[in-house]
Amino acid sequence: INNLGVLLLILLIILASLIFGVQNYYYSSTQQYISSKLNSVTGILNRYATDSTKNFATEVKNIVENFSDKNHMELMAINSKGNIVLTSSGFSATSTLLEQDYKMAMESEVKTGHWIGRTESGEKVMSVTYSIADLDTDFNAMRIVVSLSEVDNYVFNLIVLVVIC
Repeated sequence: INNLGVLLLILLIILASLIFGVQNYYYSSTQQYISSKLNSVTGILNRYATDSTKNFATEVKNIVENFSDKNHMELMAINSKGNIVLTSSGFSATSTLLEQDYKMAMESEVKTGHWIGRTESGEKVMSVTYSIADLDTDFNAMRIVVSLSEVDNYVFNLIVLVVIC
């Protein structure tokens, strides 16, 4: 019984390490994907900021409203007071951002921040925020939020498959 207990404990430790490692890998990959999308958006905004023939606020609105991946993730524009003023979903968001990603992006030298947490409805999400405060006074940051339910389901199914085999 002692040997079986030790063996089960070792298997549980290996399984917990596997779950942690796989989840960490997929969350990191998701964060990198979101960051690359956000970098392309802010790259376009950098060009518009230097182009005097373009109205920066209008271009931000166009980019947010016409965000190509809005079926999978939500792009948000945040004003200098920390309020979400534009969303790619079209719903008006009037709440003030209190999440760590916004605070991190505003205080960091690299101008980015990320956060994993739950929404008011209980959905697990990841958000990445990039500061654009040096480009314009109307907008302080751009933010992308994505649900982690697909990632969590994939990780769960992978772990179940490993345990069964």
